[in-house]
Amino acid sequence: MLSGLTSRTFEHLQLGAGLFLKQFDPDAAATLPDLRRLLTQAIAGGTGLLGATRGGGSFQCKPALRQVEADGLRAPVRGGTVNDGWTVKLTGTLLEITPDSFSDALACVDKTVQGGVTTLRPRLDLRSEDYIPRLCWVGDTAKGLMLIELTHALNLSGAAFTFTDKGEGLLPFEFQAHQAGVTPEDPAPGRILFTTCFPASRRFPGVTLFFRCHAFTAISAALPNFHQKLAACASVSALFRQKSFLTRTNDRELVQQATSECNTQKTWPMPLF
Repeated sequence: MLSGLTSRTFEHLQLGAGLFLKQFDPDAAATLPDLRRLLTQAIAGGTGLLGATRGGGSFQCKPALRQVEADGLRAPVRGGTVNDGWTVKLTGTLLEITPDSFSDALACVDKTVQGGVTTLRPRLDLRSEDYIPRLCWVGDTAKGLMLIELTHALNLSGAAFTFTDKGEGLLPFEFQAHQAGVTPEDPAPGRILFTTCFPASRRFPGVTLFFRCHAFTAISAALPNFHQKLAACASVSALFRQKSFLTRTNDRELVQQATSECNTQKTWPMPLF
């Protein structure tokens, strides 16, 4: 029986419901441990945490596609489809109900605190400070983390708070991303990041390399000058296509071969790690 299941399937799973953070900057992390440390600090601080959810959530990045109409056109034609823009959303249901989470749901609201009482008053006008500059969902994968970031997010569904006997109150949300300006060439107001060992790949002509964390120690011990010798040359591409990542010292021969072929090439001016 044919199936898409392979030995790599369980390395490519997204796991769990993840969490939502406001004003979280993944670019501040240089390594995966750094990213996990920043997440731990954000959760412990609580200021950027949207709150506990129920039922997970969803992400939508939908293009506004349309087909150019012309007399004599009997079927859609390749190249005749136009993308007029993007709708980028994160949705979910908050189980944790706080003045901050309710404010985020109401979108345009004035909040005042007097003594132990926080008062929320919805208003008509929408102000620039009502947008959340950065809203990020972070979830685990089998080999690292996955992040989805929306810029200038605003909850479009308002506050649809439900409560029930012998149950808990729930507050659904539907945050939509917005562009910062009106430049039509601007990219969609969001991005998706997959991180395993490092948050960004090190790019060379013809090849993109992702390294496992444990490989660095073994290679550094065997080849102290590996950083300087591995050049940005196309010859490395064929070698590393044989293996998508380095695994401990049994790959030393492959590294030495790549290093030998790069000796005559211009060396890479900065360390890979």
